[in-house]
Amino acid sequence: ADDEIRVDHLLEQIWICGEEGKPAQSELLRVEGPAGQLPIVGAEPAARLLARMADLRLIEFNGNRNGSPANGNKSSGNGGEVRLTEDGSRRARDVVRRHRLAERLFTDTFAIEDAEAHVQACRFEHIITPELDQRICSFLGHPKTCPHGNPIPPGVCCETKPEAAK
Repeated sequence: ADDEIRVDHLLEQIWICGEEGKPAQSELLRVEGPAGQLPIVGAEPAARLLARMADLRLIEFNGNRNGSPANGNKSSGNGGEVRLTEDGSRRARDVVRRHRLAERLFTDTFAIEDAEAHVQACRFEHIITPELDQRICSFLGHPKTCPHGNPIPPGVCCETKPEAAK
């Protein structure tokens, strides 16, 4: 379960790099997330997780679709750009959506400060089921952005209820 959470966090980091227009470099993912926003995954676990994520076809290194870095060293991906595959992008999008909906829920409904809402959302995003995701979004009026102004990827519920609140 802890590895799945770490995989989700790395996918989230890669997604956010894409939103920011920055390449996701494998060595940077081992140290910190974009703008230090996400929990740190140590160098060894990150290298192992990145290799596992490539095996699962969630990411690719340097445009190589077979899941291994261009240098052939599957376990490291040193210095290589990491990109989401279609499956990885779908999973990352879902994690980002759950995180940003959780932040919106905590700040709007419970008046929790932004920093604490972020910390709690990092925990909560992993236990939100797809059904609960849709219910939270509907409850909040289908918000378009998180409290920080970042876009919340729309869900199925947003397609049936096009009017959005924030």
